[in-house]
Amino acid sequence: MKQIVNRGYAALPLILLIAACSSDPGSMVGVTPDDAQIDMDVAQYVADVTGDDVQLMTGEGDHVMKAGFGPAAGCEQGPGKHFHCGRRGFGLGDISYTRDVTFYDIGGLPQDGYNDQDTESINFVVSFSGTRSNDRMSMTVSRDRDFTVSGLYLTETTRIWNGTGESKRNRTRHSDENGDRTYDMSCTTTVTGVIIPVPRGSDWPQDGTIERTVTIEYVDELGDTQTKTRDVLITFNGDRFVPITINGETFTLDLATREIVEDG
Repeated sequence: MKQIVNRGYAALPLILLIAACSSDPGSMVGVTPDDAQIDMDVAQYVADVTGDDVQLMTGEGDHVMKAGFGPAAGCEQGPGKHFHCGRRGFGLGDISYTRDVTFYDIGGLPQDGYNDQDTESINFVVSFSGTRSNDRMSMTVSRDRDFTVSGLYLTETTRIWNGTGESKRNRTRHSDENGDRTYDMSCTTTVTGVIIPVPRGSDWPQDGTIERTVTIEYVDELGDTQTKTRDVLITFNGDRFVPITINGETFTLDLATREIVEDG
């Protein structure tokens, strides 16, 4: 099992990200990264995306499971009894999102709001957008999620998340001792049986998986556009350190810092 450690990406000013946000791959810096570099850069990108998905399944889930959610949270109820919530800030960086939330009873019928005895599941349809810059990479963000949490009826023991998502073309810029690398990355996401404990002693999922197919596009040193794909599997285990497998190579993600780390 191969472990690759984060090599300390240099901090990147946000202005670099903004300058690189053209949707034309020909505007990207010409590089020819090797497979190991691509795997590491994908791992770091996936680490950040996974951090947002876990936050959606924990903090955001908690936020809507309150009596009076809706008008009190600035969300208007529309057709089908779903609540549409306007744009608000989310997570790290300059990220915002909108959401549509629908509550269902044990029979699958939509409800007028959350009830801690009668609600069985909640559907979240979420769209994220914005920019993010940290000491590992800079990136644009454009993602959609359709997640459902179930297991809420009567006394909860676990919350179980399933769903799908799509990350549209996100420009990412990475820099380390091997130089600068700029990509357009997009991915599809499938969440299967991710279990959040109740009551929670932590925010670390106890079980379940997230599968992603990442498409990577970059301009090589000859000016040619190259396209690669990576199949990604994140397996939750109740710990803050979880394995990410990318085309057979295994990395370790620290959910608390969103970094790729060594064993231990």
